[in-house]
Amino acid sequence: MKNDVIETKIIDMNYQGGGIARHNNLIIFIDNTTIGDLVEAVIIKEKKNYAIAKLTKIIEPSNIRENPICTSYQACGGCQIQHIKYDYQGNIKEKIVKDDLERIGKVIPKEIYPIITMESPFYYRNKAQYPIRKINGEVQIGFFATKSHRLVNIKECVIQDKKNTQIIEIVRTFLQDYNISIYDEETHRGLVRHLVIRTSHNFDETLVCLVINGDKLNYMDKLVEMLKNTV
Repeated sequence: MKNDVIETKIIDMNYQGGGIARHNNLIIFIDNTTIGDLVEAVIIKEKKNYAIAKLTKIIEPSNIRENPICTSYQACGGCQIQHIKYDYQGNIKEKIVKDDLERIGKVIPKEIYPIITMESPFYYRNKAQYPIRKINGEVQIGFFATKSHRLVNIKECVIQDKKNTQIIEIVRTFLQDYNISIYDEETHRGLVRHLVIRTSHNFDETLVCLVINGDKLNYMDKLVEMLKNTV
């Protein structure tokens, strides 16, 4: 069955935000899908009781599907259900909680209160940690792709505070222009590993932290000046 191309309909969601289909009495997990999607997918892994497939085509989209506004969404591992209309995300999360309580916890809740949603699901998070790499001589800052340590270089994260976009660009420019050593996971050499940003919406203050593999980061005064002049 591996490498077979199948056409199937998504009937449920798992706790990781992936779609679930049933094909020839076998459960198939397919990421980047949602309930109601009719899809084409290729089987990439087969187990005794289930298989994993990679989405190749949306044949007929579900009425709860929408185009994510993040340009890095499918590559990045930071979000899982941005392709689903926000009005329906609460219902899906509620069902996941109920199913897991019953199936894993063997608990039948008398009542599950509805998920409390936000006015807008964008630009609300106040903390993020961004891995940093140097690839082909270019400093890259972003998030890891799903289930990997392959960095996805991002320009903007639409669920983080808008200040983060400016800060990421400043830090990227600083590291590149001053030729700061970047940590390499394979050789375990290099200095700068991560960028951590935490924002206080109540006090309108932002903490910027570079996590390093050493005791000192040169040209810190230059970075502080760049941040003060821009953010």
